Amino acid sequence: MLWMYAWKELVRRKARTALTVLSIFASTGLLVAVLAILNFFKDAVSLPFKAAGADLVVETYVEPGPWKTVRLARHLGPLPASIVNEIQALPEVESVSGLLMFWAWEGGRMINLAGVEPKDTSSCSPLRQQTLLGRPSAVIEGSFFPESNPKTALVDKRFAEKFQLQVGSPIQIAGEKFTVVGLVDMMGLPRTGQAEVFIPLPEAQRLVRESHDFLKNSENFVNMLLVKLHSSTDPKVAESKIRQLVANATGVDPEKEVRVFTYEGILPDATGVSSIAQQMFKVIALIMLLGTTLLVVKASLIAVNERRNEIGIMKAVGWKDSDIAKLILTETVLQGLVGGVTGCLVGYVIAYLYAATVEFKLPHGILPYSCVPAAAPPQNLTVAMKVSPELVLATLAIAIVMSTLGGYIAAKRAASLNPAEALRRL
Repeated sequence: MLWMYAWKELVRRKARTALTVLSIFASTGLLVAVLAILNFFKDAVSLPFKAAGADLVVETYVEPGPWKTVRLARHLGPLPASIVNEIQALPEVESVSGLLMFWAWEGGRMINLAGVEPKDTSSCSPLRQQTLLGRPSAVIEGSFFPESNPKTALVDKRFAEKFQLQVGSPIQIAGEKFTVVGLVDMMGLPRTGQAEVFIPLPEAQRLVRESHDFLKNSENFVNMLLVKLHSSTDPKVAESKIRQLVANATGVDPEKEVRVFTYEGILPDATGVSSIAQQMFKVIALIMLLGTTLLVVKASLIAVNERRNEIGIMKAVGWKDSDIAKLILTETVLQGLVGGVTGCLVGYVIAYLYAATVEFKLPHGILPYSCVPAAAPPQNLTVAMKVSPELVLATLAIAIVMSTLGGYIAAKRAASLNPAEALRRL
């Protein structure tokens, strides 16, 4: 009964109701659009890390060396393989694996290769198989590297299709014959450590060592570390410790020459939206919410003042102060619900349209391909449209709180009206 009466009152006062609903709609719509877009950004940029099962990507930055037919990927310096065990021993680290990213010129084309440890494919690896976005992150046709034959390779399916390779086909790498034992379909999901061809890590180390004089007498090495942290770990604490371990092992500056990538760290570069801009968007949305709250309070007070005579008659015919207060609160809550629901819907539409028109790029350190790859890597980040129930519920709660606050103040004013004074004005 009360809800029906309140709804009729709102319909009867169309102009004032529309003003209040539109203000709530605008502020909640802006809030949802801003937070939804930022959530889309985070989901997209975190995808390459999730696909490889890593939270951190660790490298050392070096200037490019002279041209060679086999060379380390540009700007990635060698790391002693022993650093893998040192980082694994940290209490914050769940698992870690080392990759050797390098390029090889073969048959008039540059091949982007990665040396991987077969045993690491179940933890941190670009070849890790899991379910992401409702589909497998990687599908392998054939097999992994057999122990009996080290000169084997897993080939990206797109690369294989371009050069008519299949399981059992030979492939030349640095003048040596390898056999394709598996084709990897990355399912269009970019990932850290992505390559066109994957070979066993010992073979990759041998090929790179033979072409680099300064590595010929060195111990085994890698140049990219994928690190998975325990869920309760503070990434900044782990990053600080890892930087120092790498600096101690290589003699480089831990702040300037050790690069540690996280999805939060690459978010500004990948999306083109700086951290300061992200915070400003949130502040603007909050300021608009505050302004809307004040507007709702003022509109509710004006509505009560316009209805003084009506409220006086209601009291005269037996309505209690509590009944009138409930009516005013019900009217404002209804306005908050209508404004909040429509704001959520339009906010997500705006976020979806914006996300559908932008393209993000992974930094070179995450995807160290050559300038002219034989098969272009899937580095465009696809933003998945996903509605957050938490954001929707929080926005509706904010809309209801705003309207309830205005309704409460107006209800207090209405309850304090003297019915005799109101009736004298008739």
